[in-house]
Amino acid sequence: TTSYDMALIACDLLKKYESGNTKKNDDKQVPFFTLKKDGESATVRFLVKDVEDLGKYVFEAHKVKIGDYDNFVKCTGSDCVCCRETRTSLRMFIPVFNIKTNQVEIWGRGMTEIKAIMNLIEKYGKKFGDLYDCVFEIKRNGGKGDTNTSYSILFEDNDALENVDSLIDEVPSLVGRNFRYILDLTPEQQADVLVSGQLTWTKKEEDKEEEKVF
Repeated sequence: TTSYDMALIACDLLKKYESGNTKKNDDKQVPFFTLKKDGESATVRFLVKDVEDLGKYVFEAHKVKIGDYDNFVKCTGSDCVCCRETRTSLRMFIPVFNIKTNQVEIWGRGMTEIKAIMNLIEKYGKKFGDLYDCVFEIKRNGGKGDTNTSYSILFEDNDALENVDSLIDEVPSLVGRNFRYILDLTPEQQADVLVSGQLTWTKKEEDKEEEKVF
């Protein structure tokens, strides 16, 4: 099985992941993991254990401009309005524990890094048990604005992560309404956003979101 095939498998696993599954800390914002300068690096643990676990954090999405910012909108399949206007891409929003900042962060990347993480699971996860028991260095190759920027991910050490459950509990649901990493919009909302570039949540929609919590 190729890395590309494994990426598609991970995407299929998302059918098991319901965006309505919420946690007590869903309103908490977890910062993005970023490396801003060429050569900048950080030592991290990826908070996933295997390929199936990784599937929770891989999404088919559209990049849509809302207001002044580009946002990712979850592709809803056959009724997806965004599919008519924008291409679909495979996106990963993987939780990492940044050892330098001593906090959980979200790394948002695309197909290249998805395949890289799958290769790490194949090489190191199987060797040491779970991927989160391994420490890696991520290094940025490319300056700000460089469209050819890439990331090197190098194995550093293996050491059991004793508090993994508490760290994973800090990760909020990634898919949902506004202020989420992936917006889950109705076809009507998608159409409005594509035309106006703005997103408005009605009272009825807010009530539906609240119902998901209980």
